[in-house]
Amino acid sequence: MATYYVKQASDGGSDSANGLTPATAWATVSFALGGTTAITGGDTLYVAPGRYLSVASTSPIVVAPSSVITVIGDVDASEFPGISAGLVRITSHMSGDNAAGLTNRYPIIATSKNNFSWQNIIFNGPCSLTTCSNWTFSKCVFHLDFTAYLVTLTECTSVSFDKCLFFGSRIGANRCIAYNYATQASNFSVSSSITDCVFYTAGIARQIEVLLSGASAGNPTDITAYNNTHFGYNTTVYRVTGSANSATVMSVYNTLIFCDTASAHFSAQVSGQLVEDYNRVSGIIRTNVPTGTNTVATATYYGADFGHYAVTRLGQIYPFASHPASLSESFGTSTNAPVTDIYDNTWTGATPDAGAVTYKTISGGGLLTHPGMTGGIRG
Repeated sequence: MATYYVKQASDGGSDSANGLTPATAWATVSFALGGTTAITGGDTLYVAPGRYLSVASTSPIVVAPSSVITVIGDVDASEFPGISAGLVRITSHMSGDNAAGLTNRYPIIATSKNNFSWQNIIFNGPCSLTTCSNWTFSKCVFHLDFTAYLVTLTECTSVSFDKCLFFGSRIGANRCIAYNYATQASNFSVSSSITDCVFYTAGIARQIEVLLSGASAGNPTDITAYNNTHFGYNTTVYRVTGSANSATVMSVYNTLIFCDTASAHFSAQVSGQLVEDYNRVSGIIRTNVPTGTNTVATATYYGADFGHYAVTRLGQIYPFASHPASLSESFGTSTNAPVTDIYDNTWTGATPDAGAVTYKTISGGGLLTHPGMTGGIRG
């Protein structure tokens, strides 16, 4: 199990180096995973703070590990002496951040490549996985500002998103996570999860969609969503479509939804495909999704913080946190739910809150404290 390093060319990184030390780091993530290096399963790749260009659609991830390669955005620069702490970003904005992103450039694109773990990285552009398995994303940010899908998963299994942020397109139809599957002769588990995440979209959007094709009798099963928070306008939040099979595809629990929409917050092609419970939703518009016994339609007060505490000088609490004693606190079920929120804070009450963030005051002056910050999505 070896350790490798990437840092910007402006910090001395070079794809002609061996990548084995911070001093001899490679310059690009695409080179590190491009199949010409010695990196393999069980290895760790540290990426220094900085802006890295994404790869063309003709330059996908090539390395095919038999066990997990862990890619860590080293936001504290603890592995890179002389480099300041900061964000780690892989971007499709090739001509500078004021230029439009390119739809043929991908922070991640891979086909039939398994066993990757990504941590603390901003993916600025569309990401695409096809027939991949055993991928995890933890404390990552997915963002784009043009019409496209943030993450497209085609015939993938065991893909998990934990404590991530998703910011969708400002224009046109888009998806945050789009799952694509062909139906099979019998139901088949894809064992994928979305936990402690926050989603935001503007414009026509479906934040999480499962698109099924084919006329066979079996659906993909075991896509679960726990303790997520959703914001959006004209947005369908959870949707299963394309098949008349009633087997449960996706289950949603402990979610907080702030989305004005003329379409459905929960939508399925037929009843049974999408199951939900213990959710707090603005309004609640649904299509072919029975109301969960413990789900509540929230008409006015959401009980989540949008800066109230800071503005009124009560102190600083984590963004989107439940207000103490609000309806969101201890609203959810503990069964199969995460034990901490998006910032790694344990739930304030006896059971998880609705949404991704529990009430917790921020010590040390705020989220941007460095070094030594131990919880949350650091920046």
